[in-house]
This record gives sequence, structure tokens and C-alpha cells, in this order.
Amino acid sequence: MYKYSKDGISVLSVLDARRAKKSGLFPVKIQVIHNRRQKYYSTGQELSKEDWANLAESKSRRLTEARPNIENRLLNHQGAGGGTRRTWRFRV
Repeated sequence: MYKYSKDGISVLSVLDARRAKKSGLFPVKIQVIHNRRQKYYSTGQELSKEDWANLAESKSRRLTEARPNIENRLLNHQGAGGGTRRTWRFRV
């Protein structure tokens, strides 16, 4: 849904559909890719596959509240949140 790429680092929000939680929903995560290595960070949000597909254009109150939360987490991880910089650590 949200993507950002700069200096060989890609940051995007993804629905982790590898396995559902007990609630039947899937966690929304921030995926960071650097030198072909992936790392996932939790956003604390959970959505169904249908909700994820409709997230961008939905007018549902629940989804319109989830949208800025996911976007803010993405901004924090891309280093643009309030001028802060994150240090990415990938094991070699």
C-alpha cells in the first residue's frame, strides 16, 4: 500500500498473510529491504485480506483510522518522522 525508496533502501507496508492470528486477521507490517535482505517491523495493526485490498479507498471509520496509523509507522521507519534518523542493522 505505502512505498518509499531511497539510496538502495526500500520501505513498504505489507499485509503479512503467511499465517492468521487467533482473531482470523493478519498483521500489517513494515518491510525494510536493503542489499536484498528483508526485515519486518510490527505496526500493531491487524486487517483481513479484504480490508487490506480496500484500505486505500475505504470510507469505513475503522479503516480510515487504521490508515494514518500505518502511514505514521512507515514514516518513522523511513527516517522522515520529525527529522529523526533510524539506524538499520542487518547482520552480514
